[in-house]
Amino acid sequence: MNHIGLDFDDTVVDMRKSIVQLLNKIHNKDLHYEEMVEYGVSDLYGYSFEAFLDFFTKNQKELHSANPYPFMINVL
Repeated sequence: MNHIGLDFDDTVVDMRKSIVQLLNKIHNKDLHYEEMVEYGVSDLYGYSFEAFLDFFTKNQKELHSANPYPFMINVL
């Protein structure tokens, strides 16, 4: 099976928004991605680098199912 990696600087998929939505769900919070001024999203939820890496690893399937930006389908 071939895999395509996601571009994590939010050019293909709004990955940070997807991460915030999932973290909100897990931690029962209501942080709004559009209002955030902190780039380190993990800091807003009290994650160390290692804990955030573990979160990301355990939730890859859900995070990687995020839809690309609508215009990307035509570009690709």
